[in-house]
Amino acid sequence: MTDELLYDPNPRGPLRLWATPVTGHRYAMGVDTAEGFGFGDNSVACVIDVETMEQVAEWTDRIDPYLFAEEVVKLGEFYDNAFVAVEINMHGLAVVNRIRDLGYWHLYTRKAFDQVQHKPVNRIGWQTTTKTKALLLDHARQVLREGDAKINSEELLREMRTFMVTERGVAEARKGSTDDRVMAWMIALQAREAVFFEHPPAKVNPDRNVDSWVWDMVSDRFEDEHKLIAETNYKYGNDW
Repeated sequence: MTDELLYDPNPRGPLRLWATPVTGHRYAMGVDTAEGFGFGDNSVACVIDVETMEQVAEWTDRIDPYLFAEEVVKLGEFYDNAFVAVEINMHGLAVVNRIRDLGYWHLYTRKAFDQVQHKPVNRIGWQTTTKTKALLLDHARQVLREGDAKINSEELLREMRTFMVTERGVAEARKGSTDDRVMAWMIALQAREAVFFEHPPAKVNPDRNVDSWVWDMVSDRFEDEHKLIAETNYKYGNDW
């Protein structure tokens, strides 16, 4: 694929870019996949700069999972072979398989126990379970409280405001809202951890209060300029 990215400006296009690749920087991407219908949830790919923890790109649309995989590969290659963590729940497995078919192997892996081989093995993709979702939440809270991350997507910030941990202990979007961007961003943070650190993530904090995801604590930090450099439908060179 060509390194050249050609823009076809469209304010309703699926891609938002706030920073182009910087020489010497590494990039991590979190991917949340939806069904691909013309209604319902979006499929989202969120790219962050590993060195600065700034959100540099966000791809959001309702698209067939196999076509979404192609967009993930294009975006990953544009950001210097970004390290990609795809949530494999539901339709994410199809995305992972298609990404591998396209020859892109810079993918997040996790330890799992193989029931046939009776030993730990590496599995591609981020698997969201009750425990790993708690890990996502606790790590994201820490990042936000410490002010380490820079979030440029106003849509992501809006989703954060309606992302709740309910009295039942379930982390989800408020009824009538979505959390696709939140999930992709949190998974991107875990991908960054895998790139930036060589040790396992911190243990999950079991004490989680009902809240609006510490929004009140962080909202003022993200009112600076949103350096949106492109709102586009986009296309790559013909050699893709």
